[in-house]
Formats: sequence, C-alpha cells, structure tokens
Amino acid sequence: MIIDQVSLTALRVFTTVYRLKSMSLAATELFMTQPGVSQHIKAMEETLDIKLFDRLNRRLVPTSEANTIFNEITPILRSLESSLSSINKSEQQLTGQISFGMPIEFGNNVILPQLSNWAKENREVQFHINYDHAARQVNQLLDGTLDFAITDSFTFPAQVEVKNLAREEWLLCASVEYAKKYKLTPNSSYKKLKDLAYISYLENSPVIHQWFKHHKNKTFELKNRARLMDVQGVARLIIEGVGLGILSRHMVRENNLEDKIIVFEGSGTPLYNEINLVKLKGKTMGLTCLNFMDYLVNKMKERKIG
Repeated sequence: MIIDQVSLTALRVFTTVYRLKSMSLAATELFMTQPGVSQHIKAMEETLDIKLFDRLNRRLVPTSEANTIFNEITPILRSLESSLSSINKSEQQLTGQISFGMPIEFGNNVILPQLSNWAKENREVQFHINYDHAARQVNQLLDGTLDFAITDSFTFPAQVEVKNLAREEWLLCASVEYAKKYKLTPNSSYKKLKDLAYISYLENSPVIHQWFKHHKNKTFELKNRARLMDVQGVARLIIEGVGLGILSRHMVRENNLEDKIIVFEGSGTPLYNEINLVKLKGKTMGLTCLNFMDYLVNKMKERKIG
C-alpha cells in the first residue's frame, strides 16, 4: 500500500512547505535542514509519481495534485493530533489566549453561552473578543489580529477559508403602533412600503435592500431615519415606532417580540443570513484554538436556527 511508503514526517514536511511556500522557512519551523526538507518532498514525489511543486520566478507554486493532497490530509492530521492529545495527560490542560470576532447580537445570544460552557472546562484559557461586522473582521484576519471570526453573509476574499455554521431568517418588521398609524398589514404592497421610514444596521442599508430584492424584486432609495451599529438598538427603534427594519427570526423569538411587532410577508421563499466561521487559509492554529473552534462547530450542528 502507498500509505506504507509515505511517513508521517514526510506528510508534516509537505503540509508545512505547502503552507509557507518555502523550503527554507519550512526547515526553520520544523527544526530541520533545508536539504532534509527537500529530500522528504523528493521522496514523496517519487513514491506518488507526481510533481508537488513548480519553481516559478523563484517561488514555490503547488501543483493541482499538491492542492488535492493538502486539502485531503490536513483535516486528517489535525484529527490525529487531537486524538493523540486527548489521551496524553500532559496536554489535557488547554492554555493560552484565543482572539476571535463575532457579530454583536448573534454572538451574545448564541456564541457566548457556548463559550461559557467551554470556558468552565478550560479555566486557563483567556479570550479576546472583537465585535464588528464581516468587512472589518476579515481585514483583522488578514493582518493576524484575529485567530478566526464568526461572521454574517459576506463576499470573502480568496485568502479566507469559510465554514458555514448556521443560518438565520431575515424578517422585515414594524411595531404594532407604527402599523396601525400607517394602516399596514403583513400583506402590505411594495408601493405602500417603499415610502416609509427605515432603521438600518449598516451603511447603505444592504440588508433591507436584499430583502426587497429577494421578496419584491425591487430596488429603491430608502428613507433612512437612523443607522445603528447595534442590532439591539435597531430592534428598540422598531419597537418604539420610529420605522421599519430587519430582525432575525431567532432574535424575535428569543426576545419575545411576537406581540410587539408585525412581520411583513415576502415571496414565500425565506431570505437567510448565513453564519460562517472564517479563518486565514494556511494559518497555524494552536491546539487550544483548534479545540475551541471544533467545539463551536459541533454545537452549531446541534442547534437549529431560523
């Protein structure tokens, strides 16, 4: 079998060279000589009868075969490391700091309760949490400030690895008071809705525009009464009758807002906000951070949102 001819050391050397795109940097990280690293790569190429890297303009460029191998074996090596560590008593105590970002409302209502449970079992771990929206969190991933981030729907750059955690349905809402004042019903027409006041979460009101494009196939210039960087603030202004706005279904449910608002019906197909865990491709993650991320992923699989 081919697996008998490729050592675990060779696989570690390969993944490190692939990630760093450099034999010399890989040698430094692995405490090996550069010729030793080169020999492992050459031996793998001969065993598999493929070329793993091309040298183009003094740069190591992975071949398509190398891309496939890296994507397949990386999770396997991580799983092996986690399994071995779990039975090694000297490594059972997780320590260090985890820096990650998350959106305010989803983070506070969904992520923090899970973090609290994990933190109680790992008392030597510290957390640095950044509240922001996806655009700025991605920049902090790229500059190394954050280990990972949990974000809303966003167009992510190629350098970022994305794993979907959950989704939440976006609802267009108004307070009962506001609906009575303007004679609104859940079936109110686009013509009636477009001239009303709106409360938005982000600049240019992208979520509100997405709702109208998705459900009404319309775009228009909003009458924006207020813009807040806090979803709880958006909800408060909606409830107080300042204007219409977007809330997630689980926020409406968990804050018992059903009797305080009306929800406008759409096209019949829900509009979802995708909740993603994102990190920089190739970033070296410590065991503590990997353990916490795996915990969150598993908990989100157990939870149904939206």
